[in-house]
Amino acid sequence: MQKAIENFCKKRENGLFLLDMPTGFGKTYNVLEFIAENYDTDKYKKTNFFFVTTLKKNLPFEDLRERFKQKNKEQDFEKKCILIEANAEKVIENIDSLYKSGKIPKRITSKDQFKKLLKNVQTVCTYRNRDSQFKDENIASMIKNIETSIQETGEPGLRSLIIEELSIFKTPTQKLKAIRTDDEYKWIGELYPAVFSRDKQIYFLTIDRSEE
Repeated sequence: MQKAIENFCKKRENGLFLLDMPTGFGKTYNVLEFIAENYDTDKYKKTNFFFVTTLKKNLPFEDLRERFKQKNKEQDFEKKCILIEANAEKVIENIDSLYKSGKIPKRITSKDQFKKLLKNVQTVCTYRNRDSQFKDENIASMIKNIETSIQETGEPGLRSLIIEELSIFKTPTQKLKAIRTDDEYKWIGELYPAVFSRDKQIYFLTIDRSEE
């Protein structure tokens, strides 16, 4: 399989390689081995690698980290690899802790749309942290509606606020510099790590099949 991957990369007909093989045939293992062995070689150091799956649990991000670690290249992993997750999920995962730590400016947290988003996120997190035996279908349905609201209106509304915040900077480069170095804006990078994706070489992400 390693040879098949190598042959494909040599041809580069369209950049898309589909490994349609049954579970247990070593697809993930061989792909990760190829990336870890070749990402910094002369032939591939300017190549971007994308590992795409329909299930988040199938993303072997930590497996690749371990391979880099075994090769004493863990710093390269942090520099070159990124796990791109859905914006709404990153907000649900991180916004409460960022708010409690005081990293998000009051000019953002004082807005009604932020307060509503935060309340919805806290409700979802409280439910998710419950033991399964304390969950019921009615509450699960309510939580699903709240998650949909976060995805469709709450998180996009927050992004609009961020876009407005960053409008004082004229170029994308200036915006990224502010997010990296200015305490007023660093929280944006913590909330949305994908803003740094242009600096990466190896990408892990899922695609949504709900529309199929």
